[in-house]
Amino acid sequence: MTTKLSGSLRMFMGAAIVLAVIIAGFLNRSAWLILLATPAFTALYALGKWDRWKLAWRSGGLKMILLSILVTMPIQLILVSVFFLFGLGASMLVGASTGLQVLTSADLVTAAVMFVFSVALAGFINVLEARSAGEAQVSVPAAVLSGKGQTRNADEEVELNIDPTPLTLQSFYVSPGYWKADALEDAMEGRGKPVVKKADAASEDDIAATEARLGFKLPEGLRDLYKVMDGGYVGWMYVPLKADPGPFYDDWRGAFSIDYSQLHSLKNLRTVKDLYEDFTDDPDEMPVNADKLVVLQARYQDMTLLDYSYGLEARVWLVDFDEGPKQSKDIQFPDFDSFFVELRREYPEKLTTGDRLLAYRKKPIGEYMPAQQPSEFWGSDPHVFANIAGSRKDGSEPKKKADDNLIAKTQTRLGVTLPSALVALWRYRNGGALAARHFQTSKAGEPYAEAELPKQLMPMEYFTTLADLSDRITWPDDELPLREKHAGAERLVILQYRKNEALLLDYRQSETMPSLLLVNDIVKDPLADAVRIDSFDILLEGLRPWKSAS
Repeated sequence: MTTKLSGSLRMFMGAAIVLAVIIAGFLNRSAWLILLATPAFTALYALGKWDRWKLAWRSGGLKMILLSILVTMPIQLILVSVFFLFGLGASMLVGASTGLQVLTSADLVTAAVMFVFSVALAGFINVLEARSAGEAQVSVPAAVLSGKGQTRNADEEVELNIDPTPLTLQSFYVSPGYWKADALEDAMEGRGKPVVKKADAASEDDIAATEARLGFKLPEGLRDLYKVMDGGYVGWMYVPLKADPGPFYDDWRGAFSIDYSQLHSLKNLRTVKDLYEDFTDDPDEMPVNADKLVVLQARYQDMTLLDYSYGLEARVWLVDFDEGPKQSKDIQFPDFDSFFVELRREYPEKLTTGDRLLAYRKKPIGEYMPAQQPSEFWGSDPHVFANIAGSRKDGSEPKKKADDNLIAKTQTRLGVTLPSALVALWRYRNGGALAARHFQTSKAGEPYAEAELPKQLMPMEYFTTLADLSDRITWPDDELPLREKHAGAERLVILQYRKNEALLLDYRQSETMPSLLLVNDIVKDPLADAVRIDSFDILLEGLRPWKSAS
């Protein structure tokens, strides 16, 4: 956990080592210093990412560390070269260049001092931050630390803050999945093109057809999950590797291929044999019983499998075939229910109003001068809809900036007056990525809580009401259209929609002062559960850009 002291020391350490290389270049020291200084930069980078390097050691040992160094060191070599050449170029500009000197013992001493200084100070910083993290965990219940309700020392370093709450059918999925077709998004982007929305859940006939194709009956618990949603994103999940797991990476195993974190849809369920035949026809490379292993999710050779090699009742097997079937992180469960009951997620990270907020955030947008606010609000990337329209080259690409004509046409089309603060931002840039996304929602005296805006907001050409969006879609028979689900849908203007998350202007209470609604799932959640911000001006008063800790 970064503190004020450790954050200041990191900035000082980084500035000092960079300045040392620039000065060496300015003094025309030997170019060999570039090579000699690279280990110091590499050590500085590694110690700044200490948790990741510890995880690399646990997951792959010395081999993984060496591979990581081989990747990192060339990058640091380039950085050192840039800083050295910057200093050398500066000396030429001021007429102080005397030509590069030969390598001397002073150069060797300088490189050694840089390395020792970097390692010592970075190590001290990591000790400070580990101590701070330990203090922060003192208030965490022992049941949280263990995941099983066993008492543990509160001073233990918490690597995985596992939530002991079992998953349910309703909490298993996080979203439909990043690559699954989204009818609402298609309708937003198409602007008039009719869209048919498929049912999210699989039917009994869909499941039966998949079982016939595979030749295996799916476990009842898995069938129930498919009846909630036909596969999708499940987030990072873990299962314990021991009876009393602690809050450590070594005690848990990632499930559903962590960082892919999907359950395949029914149509994408295949056997390991089918998967391997995509890239090899060598029988010696095929895992044993590959035709009886059904892949629920795979990240390269790291797989979550249904194992039918023991009979009609499938076991669940988590295996990384790249490491071999006997490596310690592999684990089997006797049936799907036994596997499901052990699945856990981490607790969501909680921010505080203390050191982290100060170290990682700039001041709110509303505290900048009006002329500065747009550049602090927007990022640099255009909206994905603008990229799609630009690739079509049919003249449908939105304007770079909203002008008087676009603003007037948009307001007439929607039948509303857009907030002046919003209009000023869109005059600067007509939609795109946001630099400012974090809005504090807690009040004085309450624990820190915040809402996070979408990563992008749409160009004005794509603004529409929730009612109009609903009318562009042909809905499944068992699903209520958004116009009918949300009262006053014709007075709700969509500023952004992505994978069921939506940001809306709400004109239902006022025609001149709309509030904002940040909705987690516009299809399933009632709007009463949305985060409400009373006006666009209030949003800007508390909206903070993210700032890198480094």
